[in-house]
Formats: sequence, C-alpha cells, structure tokens
Amino acid sequence: MAAGRCTITKDQVVYNVTEPTILDAADVLPELPALLQGSLRAFGLKKFMKVRIETSAKVEEPVELVTAHES
Repeated sequence: MAAGRCTITKDQVVYNVTEPTILDAADVLPELPALLQGSLRAFGLKKFMKVRIETSAKVEEPVELVTAHES
C-alpha cells in the first residue's frame, strides 16, 4: 500500500495495479450479488481493497507465488 502500486498474478495473467484504496465492507457488500454477500459475511470480512488496473499481460510460464506483508 505504501508504494501505491503492486503486481497481482491470477490464472497466468499479470496485472500491474495502482491507486490502492481500502473500503469498508458495509459500503462494498450491497454492490455485490446476494449469494456472494452471504459468503463474504460468513468469512467476517471487514475491509476490501480497490485497485486500478494499469496494465495486464498473459504469461506463458507459471509464476511463483510471492506474498508481501507490510511491517
């Protein structure tokens, strides 16, 4: 978050994202399908992160999962 950008990889597509914004679940959940709302509430999610996709590209080789945690 502090850097304001990161890279997310899902299904062999790399997304460069910017502008991370933390949103309260109370503001986000009503915008989602009812079935998904129930599942997310059951997990006890309180916050969501919204990002803007700057670029994306499909990768041919599997990408190693790397997790970063802010200290």
